[in-house]
Amino acid sequence: MRILFYFWILLFLLGISGCDGGGGGEPVVAEAEAARHDTPALSYDISLNAKARVLDISAGKDQYPASLLLSLPREMFLAPPPANNRWIWTLVLDLIVPIEGTWADFRGLDQGIILGAGGWAKLTLEAAGEKEKYSVEVKPGNRRVYIYPHSDLLPLELINFSGENEEVQVTIRGLQLLLGYGTPLLPLPADPGTVLAYNQEEWRDPDFELFSWDLYPHILIIDTADYSVQDRFFKRLAFYVEKKGFRGNIFTLAELAGKHGYNAHDYRAKDLARFFNKVERSPLTREEERLKSILTENGVIIKKSSGYEPGEGGIISISRSSSKALRCHLLTHEIFHGIFFSRPDYREGCFAAWQELSFEEQEYWLLFLNWAGYDTADHYLVVNEFQAYLMQQPRRGVDYYFRELVPGRLIESYPQKEARIRRILEAGNSGFTPSFDRLQGLLQSRPAVKGGEVVTIKRQRL
Repeated sequence: MRILFYFWILLFLLGISGCDGGGGGEPVVAEAEAARHDTPALSYDISLNAKARVLDISAGKDQYPASLLLSLPREMFLAPPPANNRWIWTLVLDLIVPIEGTWADFRGLDQGIILGAGGWAKLTLEAAGEKEKYSVEVKPGNRRVYIYPHSDLLPLELINFSGENEEVQVTIRGLQLLLGYGTPLLPLPADPGTVLAYNQEEWRDPDFELFSWDLYPHILIIDTADYSVQDRFFKRLAFYVEKKGFRGNIFTLAELAGKHGYNAHDYRAKDLARFFNKVERSPLTREEERLKSILTENGVIIKKSSGYEPGEGGIISISRSSSKALRCHLLTHEIFHGIFFSRPDYREGCFAAWQELSFEEQEYWLLFLNWAGYDTADHYLVVNEFQAYLMQQPRRGVDYYFRELVPGRLIESYPQKEARIRRILEAGNSGFTPSFDRLQGLLQSRPAVKGGEVVTIKRQRL
């Protein structure tokens, strides 16, 4: 993440060497409950110049407000961006939730997963004639949240934050407004909900936008304009890493014409390094060249004199060609691949959960993954897909997916195995929900993630 690190250093340096408040206008900061005498005092620092807008708001030590009303001067946004660049408007919240009770109540598994205390913060942004409302799910502990409002909200005039709800009080530890710019090689830290809702017309490149998952920043996310762009980025990689009958070999796009890749993708650093070490012997597509630059700039793969070595993390991808519902489903699936790449304890637990399955249950999974086109001779790939397909929907949808939807597809493709498939399902011990619970238990530790529910920021235009 070198480029992201240098970006934040740049913003810091610009902040300490900036100019005045832009013509004398100053932000007005107030508590929503200003009449209370015990509300904490708030302070702010502001820095404006040609390359950044930085406004830091902070509270006194251990005195965090549960609500905040902020009026901004229009002068903050009058200066145009540098030539040939676009502003990237970022609103960063730093939220804190008091830990109440037990973090994980495993007695709740029979009724559904309970992740302990948590709540929703509400954030409303207003400009002349425009308004956006955000709901931010927060859980015990601190979390930094990134918001990317639509450019129609510039100049932004009012920020209204409230962390009060019936379940738990969410307080704001700090608020920072950043207005800067960057190349498409710089990932925008984002929640999956932000990736799904991000305005395509504001992408820094018309073909794709690059994000990093805010909970695991070394997991990069590429959202592509359509399937054809996505194929030029990832199709050869997909066949090299995962496809049955193709794995381990490099083919040209012409040789793969008419063959389906995937509508979404995921690759760990090790496989990306192997691919670029081998594919450099043949011409790369323009998008593969860009992918290599993205991966090396962000430390996913490392260029050495002898070739490429794996760094940290991996990359996942979805496309705007998918429907809204499918995009959410596919991104959830790919996010769990990102967790598998990132958390050794979770990964080891997935292998253990696979071993706990009966022979018949493993047979069912292998048949399913073979039907989906994966090379089931690769055990790492099998376990990775086992957990991602299992966790891509909430607990309530697991049995429906694997007992209602999948069997019909398998029987249609493998009619000779119909009796065997039905016997496995009728045995009553197929480990779909128990396996889900086993893996969800591993995800209770912070940062906690719920199976099938990875979106924690929701945006609404008012």
